[in-house]
Amino acid sequence: DGRSNQEVLRHLLTVLLVKLGKVQQEVVRGAGTAVSPEAQLFHQFTLLLEENHSQTHAVADYAQMLNIAPRQLSDITRQLVGRTAKHLIEDRLILEARRLLTFTNLSVKEIAHRLGYKDPSHFSKIFKKNTHTTPQDYKIS
Repeated sequence: DGRSNQEVLRHLLTVLLVKLGKVQQEVVRGAGTAVSPEAQLFHQFTLLLEENHSQTHAVADYAQMLNIAPRQLSDITRQLVGRTAKHLIEDRLILEARRLLTFTNLSVKEIAHRLGYKDPSHFSKIFKKNTHTTPQDYKIS
């Protein structure tokens, strides 16, 4: 039901905030503490991801915006939060998809297009891989 969907969204957001908090602890460790280049790049990546998650889903695009190699970006994200850049991009897209499925009357096709998927069936495949349910079933529950 709607209440359980809200709980799932709240849980996902909490997990994301905890992971970001760990990086923030490194960034704001104390006065005069140098921030590692990796933490700076990760912070820039999260800002870019928030701005661009519905326009691009490719690690290479984010890496290019940061002037680093895609492998380097994934190594940094894995080192700091235990997830690859690809997984973080998918996590952000799934979080937004769940929000739209729960709180709007948009169709699955409209949500797929809003999130930058040209093919709604590809969106459904990614959603199911990450949530173990289809977007349509998620919307109904």
